[in-house]
Amino acid sequence: MTYSPRGFIALTSAIVISSVLLLLITAGSLSGFIARINALQHELKEQSRASALACIDHALLSHAYDPEYNGDESVIITNSPSVRCSISLFSYSGQNSTTVTFQVSAVAEEAKTVIEVAARKNDHVVTAFKEIPQ
Repeated sequence: MTYSPRGFIALTSAIVISSVLLLLITAGSLSGFIARINALQHELKEQSRASALACIDHALLSHAYDPEYNGDESVIITNSPSVRCSISLFSYSGQNSTTVTFQVSAVAEEAKTVIEVAARKNDHVVTAFKEIPQ
């Protein structure tokens, strides 16, 4: 009895083609998953930035109502426990302490935004606004 390799090439070709197709399908689904994660991270960063801006408004409004307000508090912006905002202690500078400077930081899940703000003490107009990279 002689050995005949007639089906070997067809079997090998089927295995190679199946492997390539499986790799392509896996790569396609993985890229969709990664795109979804990136979109979620972008959305959380926007949420933390909006919360930080709301925190700035809260700090300036609190200081306008009460000139003795010195910051150093945590503020709940939404009902969600995953969004937190904190205001640093105010510091005063300029001639006759006319400028108030403070930082706010907001966290939405893993996304964090820190903004440093300087405003005039008498009318609360923002004179400097800088986001500190994290």
